[in-house]
Amino acid sequence: MRLTLRTLLAYLDDTLEPSEIKQIGQKVAESDAAQELIARLKQVTRRRRLTTPPDTGKGEPFDPNTVAAYLDNELPSEQVAELEKICLESDVHLAEIAACHQILTLVLGEPALVPPTAKERMYGLVKGREAIPFRKAPAHAPAAENDLDETDDAMMSVLAFHRQQSGWKRWALPVGGVLLFLALPVVLIVALMQGSSSPPRDTHPPVVVNTDKSNPDKDTPKDKDLDATKDRTKDGDSSKDKPEKDVGDPNKDKIAANKDNAAKDGEPVKDKAAKDGAGEGLKIEKPAEASKERREVAVYQGSAKQGSPSILVQRQHDDKTWKRLAPNTGLFSTDQIVSLPGYTSEIFTTSGVRLHLWGMMPQLTQQHQFLFESAVTLNANPKFDLDLTLERGRIYLVNAKDKGPARVRVRFDKEVWDVTLTEPECEVAIDFYKKYTPNIAWMREEPLALARLFLVQGKGSLHVDYQEFPTLDAAGASLVAWDNRGPGIDGPVPFEEGAKLFSKSAPVPKEANEVRESLDSVSKRMGEKKAVNVALREILEDGPLPQRLLSINCLGAIDAIPNLLDVLENKDEARGRDRVEAIQVLFRWAARGSEYARQLFDYTTRKSGILLERKYTGGEAGIVQNLLHYLGEFEVKDPDTYNLLADYLTSNKMAIRELAYWQLLLLSRGVKTIPPYNAAWDQERRNQASEKWKELVKRGELPIPPPPAPVPPGGAPPK
Repeated sequence: MRLTLRTLLAYLDDTLEPSEIKQIGQKVAESDAAQELIARLKQVTRRRRLTTPPDTGKGEPFDPNTVAAYLDNELPSEQVAELEKICLESDVHLAEIAACHQILTLVLGEPALVPPTAKERMYGLVKGREAIPFRKAPAHAPAAENDLDETDDAMMSVLAFHRQQSGWKRWALPVGGVLLFLALPVVLIVALMQGSSSPPRDTHPPVVVNTDKSNPDKDTPKDKDLDATKDRTKDGDSSKDKPEKDVGDPNKDKIAANKDNAAKDGEPVKDKAAKDGAGEGLKIEKPAEASKERREVAVYQGSAKQGSPSILVQRQHDDKTWKRLAPNTGLFSTDQIVSLPGYTSEIFTTSGVRLHLWGMMPQLTQQHQFLFESAVTLNANPKFDLDLTLERGRIYLVNAKDKGPARVRVRFDKEVWDVTLTEPECEVAIDFYKKYTPNIAWMREEPLALARLFLVQGKGSLHVDYQEFPTLDAAGASLVAWDNRGPGIDGPVPFEEGAKLFSKSAPVPKEANEVRESLDSVSKRMGEKKAVNVALREILEDGPLPQRLLSINCLGAIDAIPNLLDVLENKDEARGRDRVEAIQVLFRWAARGSEYARQLFDYTTRKSGILLERKYTGGEAGIVQNLLHYLGEFEVKDPDTYNLLADYLTSNKMAIRELAYWQLLLLSRGVKTIPPYNAAWDQERRNQASEKWKELVKRGELPIPPPPAPVPPGGAPPK
């Protein structure tokens, strides 16, 4: 018997003859590929949040009829090879066909249990020569029959009732139901026509918060409207009793009241009714899309931090080449600009706003693990002093005018925030980044996006859609937070730690001296005429370790994914730290969203991606992509996950071996003894390390057992 996917499925589901089981078992023991496939089958059928194969048309390689013919062993050999190739390259297709085989084994392996009383009733329904009168169904289990009688009788009661009705009742009820169904739309249309003839009433006035803190008892527009409504109701007055000329816009008074409140609070009155848009009948003006006009809007002035180097790179929207900019270079709208990790850059707009792009490294700040490069796109917008799209990272906005406020429109994700820096030297900091968490199914869901705004100095205000936050103050309510999965904006609230977290002059720890020296060295080696990725690759070849690690982070900042894969696939045993850094950068890069992950490997079509171009099979590309995300909470608790990762340590792909080891290290924090491993070892040493990891699973050290439940006061809990 040949060792195929179908025979392995039959072997696992125990549908073979004893002699065939022994024969297949011997072949499996002699084949590493078969053992790896069996482990993979067990893993994919247990995986949570695994999607289903995409719908295909009739005659496609994986349509339901083809799969059924394959499982029935009736598919031509050439189609068998094509279908098995699809399954071996895709965890989704492999799990689907394995699950179908398991279900069919369970359904067809055991006869269906039908209650004897149900069989007798079915025989009684058939009339004619083919019926066998008074036929008795064979009894199965007497004990089970009594348990099923009550349920069986309930299921058949409706049929029995229908069978007992006289002839005219059988057709009268269905006909009456049809007539009622046809008459219902007519009744609804008449009711709607009658309701539309009466004038609309503002039964739910908008809720407007009284922003006049000096007079908290002052009636808000909401209170006035409610009082007026009560008076009209009490006097029996209604709109139909008044002359038609008195019936005006019910929101007119509300708009005037809101404008009065805004003027009293020193808040600039908007040129639209977005703030009052909660009222009925008003149109909320949505912010316009970012302009595609390309024109000079700012000037790059150099480093934003005295005594530190600056590397600002730019690429035009229709170009893939990154170029380093020299100080005093004009910046154009629609061009993407990035301040590389660890480097700060200062930009001055023609309208008087200073923009600082704050590249960060965890070794320098010891604060944040997701903020590295700062990437923005400037937009042409004459209505604002600055309009920009924040793609990721930290920025600072400073009002550099001699007098008067500065208005800045900040776009990120699908949000549009209008920030007003009320006075000169007023400064605000904004962070934005994305990440996946273990409870997010990355193949179906977008990552968690988070933003926070902190008023570093002075006073300002924030306008988002029809929400207004006019009292941002560095000495008071200074922090506003947002994420794409919560209720929206949270704040503003006081934040005492903000001065430290958003400080530009935070002391650099002594451990970061190597990083600071690397920033200077990389800046000197990267000329203005040389392509950025070329200079970074040169540093990777002959630079010391700190410079190499910085260059790897810079490659991720400019989306140089093929170069990062070169680092990950480097088989030099001494470059293990480089490979780990490349994994962490790719991990953050893939967390930007599904469009980035599909560039690596399009898991929806399985026909494109950088990994396929580098001669990875579909199955190998899927493994790489899965290991570049957090494993699910159920996978982390499953011992088979750890055995599968241990098997990956012996893969013939360097990237898979290194990623599997990285995941094992993440999941084994707290284990006393970690088996040593290097992905560049020879096959024999890798096999030995794999077995040592499996021993940890056998001994129960992996998965890490949950901590014992705390002992309640009064003694141990009952068994």
